[in-house]
Amino acid sequence: MDSKLRIFGIGSLLFLSACGGGSGDTKSNSPPADGGNTPPAAQGMFSLDTVKSNYCDIESPYPGVDVLVHDEEGEIIASLATDSQGKLEAEWPAGAAHVTVIGEANGSGKPVTEITSKLDTGPIDLGVFSFTDSQNKVGCNCRDIRLELGELDASYPDYQFYSSFQSSFLSPSAEMMVQVCDNDDTIDVMLKSDAAAHAIAGQLTIGGESRFVLKPEDFTAEGVPVEVNLAVPDATEFAGNWYSVSWDKRKGQWYHTTQNLANPDNLFIFPALSEFNVVRYLAVESGVVDGLDFSMATFSYRTVPDNGEAEAYTPMFPDQGLAESFSSFSDAVAGQGDTMFDFTVFNEKVNTFRLDIGVVDSNNGRLSWLIVAPPKGKIPDLDLPQVYKSRIESGEINSIQFLLSAYGSSSYDDYLREYTEASRSENWYQSELYDDYDYLSFLVYLR
Repeated sequence: MDSKLRIFGIGSLLFLSACGGGSGDTKSNSPPADGGNTPPAAQGMFSLDTVKSNYCDIESPYPGVDVLVHDEEGEIIASLATDSQGKLEAEWPAGAAHVTVIGEANGSGKPVTEITSKLDTGPIDLGVFSFTDSQNKVGCNCRDIRLELGELDASYPDYQFYSSFQSSFLSPSAEMMVQVCDNDDTIDVMLKSDAAAHAIAGQLTIGGESRFVLKPEDFTAEGVPVEVNLAVPDATEFAGNWYSVSWDKRKGQWYHTTQNLANPDNLFIFPALSEFNVVRYLAVESGVVDGLDFSMATFSYRTVPDNGEAEAYTPMFPDQGLAESFSSFSDAVAGQGDTMFDFTVFNEKVNTFRLDIGVVDSNNGRLSWLIVAPPKGKIPDLDLPQVYKSRIESGEINSIQFLLSAYGSSSYDDYLREYTEASRSENWYQSELYDDYDYLSFLVYLR
C-alpha cells in the first residue's frame, strides 16, 4: 500500500503547499470551478428549496437561508434568501455561473455552518438542500422494541440473527432491542449461516407492538446468493475490504443489508421482499504522510438482478493518473500554468469533483465548505459575505476532503439533474445511472 499512500500524499501536500497551509489571501484558498463554458445571458428562472431534517428524517421548511449567485470569476452578482416556506424561485441573472447556499446544521450536538457551492450551473431547478439537526426529535416518538429470539435456536442452531444493523448469535435466551420511530412501518429481520451458505428473511409489521417473539414462520423470503463478479487489484494491500448487498433506497438510506468484511462470499438478496438490489464494495485505508493523518476510501455499487448475477466491474483505485490530476489541481489553486485542473486524466468516467473544506474559526465555531464541480475546469475566486469570510480567514483549516464520482458514462449535467430528482423524491428513488456508480474519497486532517 506504500505506493498508493505516496500518490495520495503527493497530491495532498501539493495542494496544501499551494494553499499555504490554510493561510494567505482569498485567491490562494479558492475552490475550483469549471471554466469551459461562457455564462449565458439571463434566460429563465432557477429554483431551490431549503429544509431542516431532524433525528428521524422528518423535514420542515428552513426559511431565510442565504443564496448567492456568482459570475464566472466568483464575484457575487445577486444575494437572495429562501422565503417563509424555504423556497426560492428567481430570475437567473445575466452572466451568472455558480450558486452558493449557506445554512446552519447541528450533527451530534456540534453546530456547524454549512456552505455549499455548486459550480457551472444555470437556470434550472437545483433541488432540495437539507440541513440536518440530529438533536431535534420533535415528531419522532421513537421507542425501543424487544425482539425475543429464543424460539429460533432449535430450528436454526448455526445461524446468526440480523436486524437494524445489529447482529446476534442465537440461544434459548437471546434477544435484541431495536429502536423504531413513528415513520417506521416495519422491522426487517434476517437469519444467515455462512457454514450452510443459506439466508432467509422477513418483515415484521410494527403497529403498536413493543415486543415480538420471533418464530421460524416469520421468515418467509429465501435468500438468493449473489455473485459479486468484482475485479479488485491487489485487494490484500488495503487495510479493510467490505462487501455488502442492500436494497430499497429511500431518501439516501439503504435498508436490508447482508455483508462480509473480508470477502464477497455468502451475500444474499431477497427478491420476494425487494424490487431494487445493489452489491456494494468498500475498500478503506488510513495512515500518516509527512505528519498528516489521512484516510482513503474507494466505493462502488452495481445493481443485481433477481438471479443474483451482478455484471463484472472494476472499482476506481488510485494510480499515477490520479497523482497527475492532483498535481494539475495544485497548480490551478496556486494560479500556476493555465489554471486548469483535470481529473478525467485519472478516469475518463469521472463526472463530478467535490472538495469539502472543514474550518474551525477563532471562537471554536465550525464551518464546512462543500464545492461541487465538473471534473475539469479552472479556479474562480468565490466571494462570500464578510461574516463568513472573517470566520474563515481568522480560523484554521482542519480537514480537506477530495471526492471523485462516476455514474456510468453520464455527465456533470446528469449529476445536477439526478440530485434534483432524488432530493425531491417522496419515497425511494431509483435511476438507471445508479446501476454503475463509483467514488473515490481522500480525506486529510490538518489538526
